[in-house]
Formats: sequence, C-alpha cells, structure tokens
Amino acid sequence: MSNGYFLADTNSLVYGYRAGGPELLDEYINVANGQQRIFAITETVLDEIEEGPLKAELSQYLADRSIPILSAPDTEQKLRAGLIPPTSSGEVSMLEITAKESEAGRVTRIWADDKY
Repeated sequence: MSNGYFLADTNSLVYGYRAGGPELLDEYINVANGQQRIFAITETVLDEIEEGPLKAELSQYLADRSIPILSAPDTEQKLRAGLIPPTSSGEVSMLEITAKESEAGRVTRIWADDKY
C-alpha cells in the first residue's frame, strides 16, 4: 500500500548528487520508502535533467534505480504552448501530480530546493 509519491525536482537532484553522490540520493529513496511512498520524478523534471549539467550521471542513476517517471499532461501541454515558463515547469508538473494524488486520497510529498 502506497501513501503516494515523494517527488523530486531537478535542482534537488542536482544539489543532492553534487553534495553526496548516489549515496545521498539513496537516502532520500530510503526516506520515501520509510513513509511508504514511491520516490519518483515527472517527465518535465526528466526533460530538465536531460538539458542539465549532470545529464549522464542523473540519467544513469534514475535508470539504475528504476525511478518512476510520471506524466503531467496539463503542464506539458502548457509548456509546449508557452503558457508557463520553463524555469518553473518542473515544480508546476509536481503540483499537478500532487493534486491528482490528493483527489485519490493520497498525500504526496515534494522535494524542491529552489526559489520556485
């Protein structure tokens, strides 16, 4: 039984990886597991990772741990249409997932570490 997701944003993953590598990110997965949550990211966050400074390292990390990648179709559509700025799209996508999870009776946690 899952209590929802533990969603990570791009900056948190980058900062976490730079601060402690895969071992530190594994601690966040352990926290999520301890709360019976699923550690995940959104497709929008994955897109940001693909364009970022740790593309190879974080992509490999996500693949090695089989981290789920969730779709936030409303956010993705608004981003493509230029209705939301790319600088906050990862956070917006996590909020979209959180709202859907809330409607289903689950409480999702967000790990975001920036001004958005």
